[in-house]
Amino acid sequence: IEKERITAKDGLSSNRVNCMLQDKSGYWWIGTAEGLDRYDGYGLWNFTKSNENNPLLKGKGVVRLHEDRANNLLWVFTDNHQASCVSLATYEPVAFAAPDEADMACQRHHAGKLYLWLYGNGKNCRRVRYANEKFVTEGYKHAIRQICADEEGNDWILAENGIKTDIDVENVV
Repeated sequence: IEKERITAKDGLSSNRVNCMLQDKSGYWWIGTAEGLDRYDGYGLWNFTKSNENNPLLKGKGVVRLHEDRANNLLWVFTDNHQASCVSLATYEPVAFAAPDEADMACQRHHAGKLYLWLYGNGKNCRRVRYANEKFVTEGYKHAIRQICADEEGNDWILAENGIKTDIDVENVV
């Protein structure tokens, strides 16, 4: 595709583009109302829920993207408040949660120094980290309202029981 404009006629999953991200390899990831596309400067690759053999997305409309450069992962957030994770090495889905928590909704995310926080619906909150070539997820019993970071990269957690700079292990469900 050598155009100034890329549309569904060129293979884009939808003309309604919600977000874009350029990964460290230079590829453009495009989140649309109908799925996820990757543009390499020449053509489009479509990664959507409709691929039954390899269900990458847990929802259809992609609203946010986040690259975890340290672990070569792409986080994809959909309009039904679901999160998916994609390996940027293999373009395969990466399971980051136990089967019983895989469909927990999250309305927000925050990328801290070592963790990705998934939270925001008032009851489901988990901290996801990648360690020893696998994901570790931790759930918390306190509802988190917002997570912010200061200039030094420290996470500030605004919870129902006050403001914290970290959550103790005792609070893990």
